[in-house]
Amino acid sequence: MDKMLYTNNCKKRITLLKNILIFMSIFSFLETAIFSDIYLNSFIFFAWLSIITSISFIFLISIKRCNITCFDISILALIIIQILVNILNNTLIIYHQSIIKMLVLLLWMISLRNLCRNNYRNTTRIFTGILIFWMIMQLYHFIITWGISNFIFYNYYNSVSYSILFSFVSSFLIIQIFHSKLQEKKRFPLIALLIGSNIFVFANFNSRTLLLVLVATCIYVLYKIDKKKKIIIMYSILFFSTLLIAFTYKTESSMGRMFIWKNTLHILYDNLVSGIGIGKFPTIYMEYQVNYFTNKGITNKYSLLAGNTSFAYNDILEFLCKFGILQCFTAFTCLYLTYKECIKKSIYKNIIFLLSLIALTSCFNYTMQILFIQVFVICLLALLKPKHILKLPSQIGNTIVFILVCTLGIFYFHLYPHLNSKQTVLFTNSNKKILETTPSYLVHEAFSNFAIKEYDSCIQNLNKLFYYAKTDELELLYGKSYKELGLYNLAEKSFQRAINMYPSKYINRYELMLLYKEYIKDHTKGINVAKEIININEKIPTGLSKLIINSAISYIKEKDENYFSD
Repeated sequence: MDKMLYTNNCKKRITLLKNILIFMSIFSFLETAIFSDIYLNSFIFFAWLSIITSISFIFLISIKRCNITCFDISILALIIIQILVNILNNTLIIYHQSIIKMLVLLLWMISLRNLCRNNYRNTTRIFTGILIFWMIMQLYHFIITWGISNFIFYNYYNSVSYSILFSFVSSFLIIQIFHSKLQEKKRFPLIALLIGSNIFVFANFNSRTLLLVLVATCIYVLYKIDKKKKIIIMYSILFFSTLLIAFTYKTESSMGRMFIWKNTLHILYDNLVSGIGIGKFPTIYMEYQVNYFTNKGITNKYSLLAGNTSFAYNDILEFLCKFGILQCFTAFTCLYLTYKECIKKSIYKNIIFLLSLIALTSCFNYTMQILFIQVFVICLLALLKPKHILKLPSQIGNTIVFILVCTLGIFYFHLYPHLNSKQTVLFTNSNKKILETTPSYLVHEAFSNFAIKEYDSCIQNLNKLFYYAKTDELELLYGKSYKELGLYNLAEKSFQRAINMYPSKYINRYELMLLYKEYIKDHTKGINVAKEIININEKIPTGLSKLIINSAISYIKEKDENYFSD
């Protein structure tokens, strides 16, 4: 009797500890957007995640309930291949952050899934409770910022990514409320409140993804109420009509994405088998865009569409570019084999619907490239009970814990200078070698160097930064630094590249015009650039663009009046 009582007490303690770990793991979702600095949020999140995942693995190994799937193994294989490729190319220090973050997310997914196994209802309650808390915070924010137009949630990268997250969280909560045991007079006002909140966000940010998710969720709920064939056909027509409206609602943006897909397909064609690797898409894409305009010229058709691009706006296409056809095919096949049994179970239908909706919208956006969306999807996957193929040995589990402790140290090292920026000067050269793999650090250093007229140092930091990002602003800074150093040929090339990266932006041509006018004294080229400035189809009219246009007009008039001597 005492032994049975002891056993029951142990089970209760294990269940309690498991629920605490589940709560702390899912609570990580709220830590992805604490500050407006996305890099700081990232380091805080991954430092926290390393701690929670380490504790979770110790717990799971001690109770011998840590299993892995073929999908886990396929993702681990992708990571190992990336590590080996970067070691061979001597670029591991450059891209180590992307690889480590991918590894930590994988290990967290394994630990969370094992914690949630055979605990669907309780885990769903915890996840729903955290999302309700998040939604209440958003509604409170709406109220206190009422009347402020065009406010942007910088904590969430940008308004588009925030809208996407808001729509998915709302979709999950609408479905959960609809299937809850609440009375109808309580359920429908809550659903109406969520739908109204989505309409408010759409009115502020005009997110087409939000519109699609909202319509699809409403159709799904209505379908649950009435499953007649005529109704299903009507809902299908409504959804595809919404899809068509979403495309035509912002025609320029839709055509811009098609232009991005066109260049991305060229990248995929050139790297079909091996892929370009993780963390490299933004820089390689901008090279392809520059080459496109260099070879084919800047046409009116695409000049207003091109800009600084960090994503392919199609997650499947971007994953194919990063990892190649063979690796992606293996990973997607393992994903299907792992979760195919879950698709058939009625208890998971709502989760499968939401995951399918996320997969659909990711074909037109960068849904799965944003950290908090990735966390949201992993939490949804953790609710499912997939097919496990292997129980993790305790020795491997201990190795994983050791790796996570090491990653914790790395993320804390990156986190410290963000929290104590004044202490950065105390770091040694070897420590700064690690810090220089953080784009925000390099950007700050480059602009600081330019401000204090350390142009050589500015160029050195830009050279390091171009492994991670290539934008017209950085290329412009290159050109201005070269100009100050008297390297006018290099400055000219940099300004030309900045123009090809963002053809509709005035400032890039303005700097090139000044270079020809005041430094090189080539007024023929200068006047040609001035004419281009006047003839640019203005994407977004600003006060600065008007000043630049007036400056170009004045330059042409001065030349016509023979003010300059050739």
